[in-house]
Amino acid sequence: MIKYNLQTNSPYFPNINILEIIDECFRVASERNTSTAIRELRRNLNHNPI
Repeated sequence: MIKYNLQTNSPYFPNINILEIIDECFRVASERNTSTAIRELRRNLNHNPI
C-alpha cells in the first residue's frame, strides 16, 4: 500500500506554499469560474519567482 504525506512545500519550488495556492485556486474557481482561477494562478506565479 502506498502512503502519501501531506506537504506544504516542494523541494523544487521552495518559495511556494502549495496548499495555499490550491486553496486559492479552488476558492476563485467556485466564486467566479475556472478560467479566472487559472489566469490568477499564472499571474501570481509570474509575479512570485521561484
